[in-house]
Amino acid sequence: MTFPTNQQFFIAPDVGISRTFMHNRAYVDNSGDSIAKRDMHLDQVAANSKFGYVINSNVIPYVSTGYSRTLHYSDHLKSRNSFRAGAGAILFGGLLNIDWTASKANQSVRANTLSVNLAVKF
Repeated sequence: MTFPTNQQFFIAPDVGISRTFMHNRAYVDNSGDSIAKRDMHLDQVAANSKFGYVINSNVIPYVSTGYSRTLHYSDHLKSRNSFRAGAGAILFGGLLNIDWTASKANQSVRANTLSVNLAVKF
């Protein structure tokens, strides 16, 4: 959902629940240990929000924040929390989106993601 706070600012919160199924094939790791095949699933709940400023209909920059909580994972986790922050722009009325996100997942993994999406509208 998008909530315009005035003609130029908007807030777009979203809440989601996801389940991811993973299938790992058997392999030998770097230390020479044989790892058996495993089927795992990951259940998460997430809350995200974008805060944007409408310059005009062709350029809408925004910042984003997010939090997710792992509800169930069939392997060991250091933490069940993940935090995100990012910035991006919606260009040409949504035909081109650029988004950069930095995240710290489960107190162990840090990731930077840059995505560029090109859409065709009919």
